[in-house]
Amino acid sequence: MPAPELTAHWSLNGNADDAAGQNHGLAQNIQYTEGPGGASNGAAAFNGLDSLIRVNDSNVLNFGDSDFTISVRIKCDLPMRSVFDDILSKYDPVRRRCRHKVRRKLPCLMEIL
Repeated sequence: MPAPELTAHWSLNGNADDAAGQNHGLAQNIQYTEGPGGASNGAAAFNGLDSLIRVNDSNVLNFGDSDFTISVRIKCDLPMRSVFDDILSKYDPVRRRCRHKVRRKLPCLMEIL
């Protein structure tokens, strides 16, 4: 079996660009901050209300029913004592439904690996 290819990588070094391809994100109400290991602008701080990174749909992001892995590192400012909300989701405008991948609600520091 061939080694899997990296589909996308958002390193969040001061922007929401895809370091592995053309799936650049548009950050809204994000503050870039120190990441793991002290990397300058190596993480994004979300306010828990209206912060998001929107990535347009692309054929390479349609994983279908095949195995795939998504890795996200999250550090929350507060203990998890609230209702969960989306960390990662994919909206299908044709079927008008959303697939939720990870759910969390609170201000967080997030690094997408």
